[in-house]
Amino acid sequence: MAETRVDELIRVENRLTRSFIGYVVVLVTPFIMTFFVSGSTGVARLSPFAFVFLLVQIGLYVWYATSAGAAAKVLGGHGWKYVVWIMAAPFLALVPIPLVSTIIGVSPLSIKFLLGGQLQTAIRQESFADFHRPA
Repeated sequence: MAETRVDELIRVENRLTRSFIGYVVVLVTPFIMTFFVSGSTGVARLSPFAFVFLLVQIGLYVWYATSAGAAAKVLGGHGWKYVVWIMAAPFLALVPIPLVSTIIGVSPLSIKFLLGGQLQTAIRQESFADFHRPA
């Protein structure tokens, strides 16, 4: 049986949500690790762990970026813009301008809400259109 447009939208939205959760976990983990690993000396000694964590972090960033790009493509937009922005935002957030760097650092998170809302609207419209198509 062929995949319908609604199934494709739901699949893309689920992938975007899962990759977003991974992205958020990777953003929060360093803060949590600071409290649990530093111990009484206040110095964390995790160089092998830090290298593995960096690889996992890059992998989850790429997964989130490609998921957002796929969602934008399904919605009829240009996916590469979202991929480039999500991958560049962590580096651009290092600019030493307090408010601007904070906005840039948070912007990949807002992309999920933007695309997620558009996907939900498209799913509702396609589902409603399925009911009114002639048999």
